[in-house]
Amino acid sequence: MGRRRHNKEKEKWYVLNAAYQASQRQKTLAGWQQGSAAQLQQTIGDLHKHISHTITGPGRVSTNTEYFVGPIDMPNIPAVAPDSSLADTAYDAIDCAYIDYLNETDDAPRKHNHTAGDHPMSTWLLERDSFLLELLQLDGRGDYILQDTCRGGIECPFPPLYRCKDCFTTELYCKHCTVEKHREIPLHRIEYWNDGYFSHAKLKSLGLRIQLGHMCGECCYNPSPAFHDNFVVLDINGVHEVALDFCACQLAQSHAIQLLRTRWYPSTTTAPQSAATF
Repeated sequence: MGRRRHNKEKEKWYVLNAAYQASQRQKTLAGWQQGSAAQLQQTIGDLHKHISHTITGPGRVSTNTEYFVGPIDMPNIPAVAPDSSLADTAYDAIDCAYIDYLNETDDAPRKHNHTAGDHPMSTWLLERDSFLLELLQLDGRGDYILQDTCRGGIECPFPPLYRCKDCFTTELYCKHCTVEKHREIPLHRIEYWNDGYFSHAKLKSLGLRIQLGHMCGECCYNPSPAFHDNFVVLDINGVHEVALDFCACQLAQSHAIQLLRTRWYPSTTTAPQSAATF
């Protein structure tokens, strides 16, 4: 795009240069008192007229007229401004200084100093071993390998064997602390350290039950488990089988309303057994 603009700038300069030379010829010829018409025609050269027509719309045609001055046999006239001090000096018809300016302002690719951002992968290759070690550490217990007791509660005596893939921290907790930390986030994915590797574990199997119809942590005196105690929730991080209790108190809402108020969209309005988060 920049080179095209640069070429148009040069073309514009050549047209202006030709027009200025024509005006200088007229001034020069005005001082000549002798000579025939043939000599004048030979001196001035041919003046070509070009008319172009362009259709701009239905029934509308625009006309553009251009004049081109042919070659003449006379000394070169400098292509400079009329009030310049170089107007009376015999220079070539092209302003070399202006051509140099156009070359300096050309938008063509130029050499620049290379930085680390030019080749990010080359910089990363120096750190790839460190990246690999960190990824391998996440596959194991990492910094918690020497931790014997859970730090999720005060003086918790149980071993830390569980971690959450969706929580911010990668710290390990015991079964009880893991359940307590996920009462308000029951759709997180849990991993269990199984003698050398992590395996998937369900919060339902750890003992977490989700109570609807009450504030989180508030006790319901008449809970009603889902049909066959089997409820499935579709979330953005997967499909979860949860232990769900509806509220069956005297002023309790319907099962569908209780799910909607938890932002779980029920699959049916009658005894729903599945829902999707929204």
